[in-house]
Amino acid sequence: MKRDYLGRLSWAAHWRLPYTEAEDVISDYREIISQSARSEEELQRDLGKPWQVVRLVTQPEGYRRWVFVFVLLTAFLLLLPVIRNSSLQRRYLDVLPFLFLVLGLALSWAWFQWQGVRGLGHTPPRGLLWLLLLQVAGMVVVWLSIWISLFRMDIFLHLMESSGGRISGSTLHSILSCVLWLAIGTGILGLIQARLGDRRWRALYVLGLTIVLLSASLLALLCRMDLTPAREAWWLPYLGQYLMISLIGGIGTGISLC
Repeated sequence: MKRDYLGRLSWAAHWRLPYTEAEDVISDYREIISQSARSEEELQRDLGKPWQVVRLVTQPEGYRRWVFVFVLLTAFLLLLPVIRNSSLQRRYLDVLPFLFLVLGLALSWAWFQWQGVRGLGHTPPRGLLWLLLLQVAGMVVVWLSIWISLFRMDIFLHLMESSGGRISGSTLHSILSCVLWLAIGTGILGLIQARLGDRRWRALYVLGLTIVLLSASLLALLCRMDLTPAREAWWLPYLGQYLMISLIGGIGTGISLC
């Protein structure tokens, strides 16, 4: 029971407090709890619920600052697909999505560099490497979809025929949508884990943000694509854009692992 109480206290402390302050609170309550054998109910009666305990020692201004950063970084993930398909985005020549990518990268790096901690040793935190590999697999799927869409019109048209000529119902659209939502989920998980422990988890957010923008950009192109004969090398600006997104995201992911 003590472990359950301390586990929830640890989670609440690390979420609401900077890492050093959270560790101090956990250490104090671990000592208090170890002095006598009490059940979960008795601990909550005598000390209060873990969330309430941590709330009493939380500096409201600092916690509000963290919530604002978390909401803003999450909004970048969720709004990119919306902006990528909006008329506003086309009017401003793709500047806004790229701005979101750069701001998300810079803010996540700066915040966790200031408020987070880096674990000991060169080995990434447990589970981070596997999730990064999952994201890399998603990136490979997106780039395979880019190759089909830009250079293999025969495969692209076959996929359209199988869906009745509708982009929204095609296999390509479904796969890209799944990759996009997987990137959003892992990106948010990266933010949470970077707050609760090792700041290197922010790499999961940065690569997730990159995949979201890349997937949303291709989906926007597919939904606007004109299948009539196009000018030669029409794909060149799009390929350059996708390469730039991948380059920025790859560099940002590497930096975030430091």
